[in-house]
Amino acid sequence: MKKLKKLSRNELKDLKGGTSYGDMCSLGNNDNCSQYGLECGLYIGRDNAVGEWAAFRCM
Repeated sequence: MKKLKKLSRNELKDLKGGTSYGDMCSLGNNDNCSQYGLECGLYIGRDNAVGEWAAFRCM
């Protein structure tokens, strides 16, 4: 734990989260959700790592 860098207040304010989550399906003819009786739709989520994000999910 001694090797961790102490961040300044400004560094904490500028800190960006991780990358957003990818799509799990696609709209149109390549919709693989239909084989499960589902539809591909836009899902909007929020977490501490990324913040608010949106991705296509089977619903």
